[in-house]
Amino acid sequence: PYEQKKIVLGIRPEDILDNPTQSVVPGSSIAANIDVVEPLGAETHVHASVGSQPLVARFEGDGIPLAGEDRILDVAMARVHYFEQDSGRAIT
Repeated sequence: PYEQKKIVLGIRPEDILDNPTQSVVPGSSIAANIDVVEPLGAETHVHASVGSQPLVARFEGDGIPLAGEDRILDVAMARVHYFEQDSGRAIT
C-alpha cells in the first residue's frame, strides 16, 4: 500500500553506530559529516548531517569521531521505524 508514496525513516540515536573500518556496508551505511561532538561522561552525543538532514548518534566508549570529520556510520536497520510522510502515522 506504500508503493509510490513518500515515507519517513525514524532512527533512534542509539541505533546509529560508528563504522570502525570505514567500509560501506550495503543497505545500512550512511556517509555523514560530524558537526558537533558532545561528551557527556559515559556516553557521547554526536550531531551530524547527511546532506541537509541532521541526525544525532549516541556513542559509548572509545573511537568517538571528531567534529569536522566525514564518517561512515551504520544504521541498525532492524530497529528503524517508518512513518507516513503526509499523516505522520507509524507504519507497522
